[in-house]
Amino acid sequence: MHRLLAFIVLLVFAESFVAHISIRVSFSLNLQKNDEEPASRPLFQRLPKLSIPKLSLPEVSLPNMTFPNVKLPSLSLPSLSLPSFRDSKWITVCEKTAINPGSITPVFLPGDVQILLIAPSSSDSQQELYAIDGACPHLGTDLSLGKQSFDAATGKDCITCPLHRTKFDLTSGEVVGDWCPYPPILGGVAGIFNKDKGVKPQLINIDKNSRRLTRFEVRTTVKKVQIKIMSDLE
Repeated sequence: MHRLLAFIVLLVFAESFVAHISIRVSFSLNLQKNDEEPASRPLFQRLPKLSIPKLSLPEVSLPNMTFPNVKLPSLSLPSLSLPSFRDSKWITVCEKTAINPGSITPVFLPGDVQILLIAPSSSDSQQELYAIDGACPHLGTDLSLGKQSFDAATGKDCITCPLHRTKFDLTSGEVVGDWCPYPPILGGVAGIFNKDKGVKPQLINIDKNSRRLTRFEVRTTVKKVQIKIMSDLE
């Protein structure tokens, strides 16, 4: 009886020992597997998973803000007048056959403005043809009644006003000699006064000096005589 009981106890102890050994072996195999596995996996898979807690922000209610009405002052800009743009152009005033050496030929531009074409007769003249204002800058005397001449002392082509005998250089428009020399004394007094010249035509080379004769640019073609004027650009 004692032997049988001792055998049973020995058998139970052997079974417990075998079970303990198998658990130890299984645990060591799992550890070895876990040590080898991370080396074969990517780094992001070997990192532990982190759970980020959800943050709930409190609701913020902004107060209603009212701004006062601000009235801006009205600005009134001054009206600006743009300058007119102009260009020059040539217009035909007469046939070339109407001009003879030594002649003073009146022609008219738009607006009934009289221009004189003067062809010097002297072979020493500086140019073939001149174009001047038909009115004397003093009192507006018609210069077509004047006398054209060549001043040998100065080498200039001139025209003389028939009223006070002021002589003008056709090239520059300047006075040659005295201003209003005729009649003596009275001419000098009359020279103090000046006419109201009014609105001049829109022409090239208008001199601002009140005692200077107004001259214009002139040219001749095969058959025509032309004067250069200013015209507004549209």
